[in-house]
Amino acid sequence: LKVGSDAAGDILYHNGTNYVRLAKGTDGQVLKLSGGVPTWGAAGGITVADEWRMASSQTVTEGDCHIGSSGGQWERVDTAQQGTIGSTMTESNGTFTFPSTGIWHVAFTSTGHSSSAEQDFVYASLRIGGTEIAFQYSNCHSGGDVYYHVRTDSLCDIDDTSADTAKFYMTAQNGSVSAHGDSARNKTYATFIRLGDT
Repeated sequence: LKVGSDAAGDILYHNGTNYVRLAKGTDGQVLKLSGGVPTWGAAGGITVADEWRMASSQTVTEGDCHIGSSGGQWERVDTAQQGTIGSTMTESNGTFTFPSTGIWHVAFTSTGHSSSAEQDFVYASLRIGGTEIAFQYSNCHSGGDVYYHVRTDSLCDIDDTSADTAKFYMTAQNGSVSAHGDSARNKTYATFIRLGDT
């Protein structure tokens, strides 16, 4: 069968009246149906998985402390055995911009310690486009040099990569804590995984 302009890798299918040519897709694409008609599209599964960590520690006090807002503290993970997939997040002064729209799983984790005798709780929140969508807290009992671990995460519908930026905030009640940073290991870090289309 020939329909004209045939090329290596093309596919012929019947549209109900005639055989028509579907030009080959690009490497990595898969054949899908759209409205009952074959078409090429991106393969399913995770296309972006990225992780960033604080390379240096930050003091967290009462009130909203935007993690990494002073600049130069966040770094993309680069230690042997750590890996990422696809496009990277971009970060500026603690504000993360997504490389594409979609449904994303965003998680923030922090470990650190308090040397304040009055410290009671450590709070962490995730904000997308300025709206707080996830909030968790951890006990950090008084007594000095007490360690905490806190994590907050959510599925996020990112439909505007300019407006839907991600920021992480922490608050210490009645004192201060040190959110630990490390340039070789994840101590205070964020994970971004694109799960699918929005």
